[in-house]
Amino acid sequence: MSETDLHIQVAGFLHSTLGPDCLWTSIGHGGFKLPIKVAVRLKAIGVRPGIPDIAFFPRNRPAHFIELKMPGKYPEPHQRELHAILRGLGSPVAVCRSVDEVEGTLRAWMIPMRGRIAA
Repeated sequence: MSETDLHIQVAGFLHSTLGPDCLWTSIGHGGFKLPIKVAVRLKAIGVRPGIPDIAFFPRNRPAHFIELKMPGKYPEPHQRELHAILRGLGSPVAVCRSVDEVEGTLRAWMIPMRGRIAA
């Protein structure tokens, strides 16, 4: 399985699980070899390297973020640096390697999920 496959599995889980009390979106800026022109344009419009893969916006709470990695892989230094900045701003950040880890993280964050009891 590739990291893109993991993203697709997690997206399916989130579509079926999160309700109206938490908006989420994938940050579609990584994981692909982009043509240099595209990369330059993304940088020019302010896309920040290191932003986690998925952003969650729970009602009346700060944004939360998940970085997806394959088992045995870890965030790059620039990702860890930006994750620390986000945490310093009050936004939780987690690294997850499976759908089960994503679900466990959402439970720990007490994000409302349809048909599931939060921890």
